[in-house]
Amino acid sequence: MLRTILRASGVVLVLALGACGTGGDDDGKAADAISSSLTADSDQALQVTDEQADCVGEGFVDDIGTDKLTDYGILTEDLEASDKALDTKMDKADAEAAAAVLVGCTDAQKLFSDAISQGQEIPAEAQACLDEALTDEVVTDFFAATFAQDTALAAEAMTPLQECMAG
Repeated sequence: MLRTILRASGVVLVLALGACGTGGDDDGKAADAISSSLTADSDQALQVTDEQADCVGEGFVDDIGTDKLTDYGILTEDLEASDKALDTKMDKADAEAAAAVLVGCTDAQKLFSDAISQGQEIPAEAQACLDEALTDEVVTDFFAATFAQDTALAAEAMTPLQECMAG
């Protein structure tokens, strides 16, 4: 389960950050590109609406900045998506900013629930437990840990969810 969620959050990171640009005039283009990349593939592990994607695009550019996104190696110097985006390790502040944007702009609990269930029905008792355990704080902590490549912290954030699925 944790591996599936990590993979899904990696998809979000690649899609959300992989299309950014740098510089002041490029910010609007970068936000639009992030938004478009999030909604372009209907087979993504984490589905977002157009409005949510626009919010994420604007938030990532506003809160992290296009120059920093390039510095992380998410973009090439030519402002193309880097094939190394999954290898990116954000500093704690940027990881927390990215997580806060993602959670603030989306129905993060539903995204997680969908990633956990993978289209299969979850028993009612487990679903009720997940609904209670899957708070904004848990999801934000998980995404921040994922963006910072802190797998131990990501696993710790998922402990309540694993207990729901095991219980």
